Order: sequence, then structure tokens, then C-alpha cells
Amino acid sequence: MEQRQVRAKPEELSVCIGLPCGATLPWQTALSLAATVRACALKGIPVEVAVIAGAAIVTEARNQVVHAYLKTDCSRLFLIDSDMAWREDDFLRMLVLSEIMPVLCASYPRKRPDLRHTIKPLEGIEAPPNEFNCRQISGTGLGFTVMRREVVEAVVAAAGSAYDEVQAEEIPDVFRVDTVERRGRRTRRGEDMAFFADVMQAGYPIWYDPSVKLGHVGMHVFGGGE
Repeated sequence: MEQRQVRAKPEELSVCIGLPCGATLPWQTALSLAATVRACALKGIPVEVAVIAGAAIVTEARNQVVHAYLKTDCSRLFLIDSDMAWREDDFLRMLVLSEIMPVLCASYPRKRPDLRHTIKPLEGIEAPPNEFNCRQISGTGLGFTVMRREVVEAVVAAAGSAYDEVQAEEIPDVFRVDTVERRGRRTRRGEDMAFFADVMQAGYPIWYDPSVKLGHVGMHVFGGGE
């Protein structure tokens, strides 16, 4: 880290990579995942991978990821979408920084030629970067987000659960698409921003690391590192 080292306690640092997946997984994502699992093994960091495959509804897939995570003993949940391409060093950086920031995310470009990122700043607050050049925001896409177990448990406790007839058990009912009042009209809010709003409601700030460069895999890879 640039300003000072963050030393995570090995006995407290373990990670579950939660990856909701459709019918296929891009090769870029598969390579990033394989390199990350290997990097964690070399660092002695226990890692599990919770792939929820074939779920057609993204909110349901994300709920199943959280459900799978809570069955593990991992201290961190790292949510990664199945169309992400990333560097293992960035994964490890964010994982270690979660010792300081309980919720840390990175952004990625939309699958559009303009490569715009969706980042919602804090309303009415100037958020200067901290010593790791991370700053607080209100939300962004969930595609590359790490959080401590206490955060997940707090949000799940507030949201409750619902019975899943396919799995024949209760699973967390956390993710949703809803509407909110914004500038005098009802506006659709995606599950990403709704989840981050719940995290903030539970008392945890959302931190954003602009140093992490992600690829968003479509017909082309939109963006990525140098």
C-alpha cells in the first residue's frame, strides 16, 4: 500500500468468492478466478468459491450467494460478477484493505462505447480520499465488492429470509429491485444500489478504490488495466 502497510491477521482472513453465473463463464473471468485462487493459496489465505450457476433472476442468484457464504466459516465475502476480468493483485489489495474498510468496492465501465462508470457519490458531502486513496460513496455496481462477515450478517438480519421451494429451506431475502423518490418522481433502483443503501442503513460506510481497473466482458472487454 502506498502510505502504510496493512497487516491482516492470517487466522482472521479467509474469503468466499461469491459468483452468480448464467449458462456460460467468459474465459477472461475463468482465468482471473484461477489466478486469484492460486494467489490466495500462495499467501496462505483460505478461499472458497460459491458459484451459483443457471439462476435466471439476478436478485435470486445474489441471495443464493449470500446463503452459500453464510454456510462457510470465511471472514470475508467477495462478490464478483461472472462477466468481470481482474488482476489477482487488485483482489488481494482489496481483501487486505477490508481490515480497515468493512465494505470496499471497485467500479467498472458499462458495456457501452463511452466506457462510463456508474458511481453514486455521497449526497451533499465532499468525500476526500483516505490514506489509501479510497473514498466514500453511496454506491456503484456490485460486481467487485468485498465485505466483512459482520456486514453481511447485519444486512441479512435486517432483511429477513424467505422460503425457497426449490431448495426447500429458508434463504436470505436481501436483494431486490425497487423504486425510490428522486427529484420529485419515482425512480427505478437496481439491486446494487438498493443493497448499498441497506448497508449504509446498517451503519457501514461504502468505500471505493479507484486504483483497481476492471474489465467488463461483453462482445468486447470494455476497459481494463494497462
